[in-house]
Order: sequence, then structure tokens, then C-alpha cells
Amino acid sequence: NKLCGASRPGHFNGVLTVVMKLLNLVDADRAYFGEKDYQQFQLIKDMAQAFFMTTLIVPCPTIREHDGLAASSRNLNLTDTNRQLAPNFIRHLRSGKNVQGVIADLNADGFKVDYVEDIGDRRYGAVYLGSVRLIDNISLKEIAS
Repeated sequence: NKLCGASRPGHFNGVLTVVMKLLNLVDADRAYFGEKDYQQFQLIKDMAQAFFMTTLIVPCPTIREHDGLAASSRNLNLTDTNRQLAPNFIRHLRSGKNVQGVIADLNADGFKVDYVEDIGDRRYGAVYLGSVRLIDNISLKEIAS
């Protein structure tokens, strides 16, 4: 009900159903999930534990483009102008400003902010550039002081 779950009702129900079916079918020792969607990773990890699944859910670090933007097939849908602007998303998340300051800076740069929130030891963000929705998150330890 938070973050992407609030913005995309039912999305994670579908994700968890598909992942549970897959893990039950293949009975893998390990399954690897990217930390770019840290919320999804946590939900899958918690599901596996709650249902006593034997598959170990392993996090994989976010892969970033040379300019810091989290790698995603969605990046290909960005216009040239928005692709140049997109790396400011992670720069603002890391800026050391509080959540309200980050949101203000993102808005000033032309992003439409879905959310920026600090939960636990992470900062999560989702924004739109044109029609493209970008998500990212970082450890609060990565934020500049």
C-alpha cells in the first residue's frame, strides 16, 4: 500500500503470484532480483520467508548507466532531451537535502514526482519524465551530508 503499491494498485499482487508460481515450479536454490526495485525485492523476499520456500532470494546491485541513471528498458522511451535530464533524478535523491527539498528540486527540473520517501534505511523515488515512469532508490548512507 506504499510507494509503487499505492501508485499501481494490484501490481504487486500479480508480481507475487507469478514469482511464487515460478519458484514453486522450478524449485531453484536461489533467485536473483535487482535492487533497482527494492520494494519488489523486499516483497518477494518476505513472501518466500512467509511461505517457507526453500529458494534463497538474493539481491543484485542496481546497474547504472555511465551518467548514473539506473539501467532500465524504459530509458529507451525517453526523448533525447529527457534522457539528458534523467540522471538528475539520482543526483537529487543523493543530494543530502530532505525529502521536501528533493521533491522541490525534481519539480524545478521538470520531473513530475510520484513520490520521494525515506523508509527504513533507504530513500525511494518515482518520477515521470513525459510519459516515462522512472524508479530508483538508494541507501541513506549514500546521501551526501
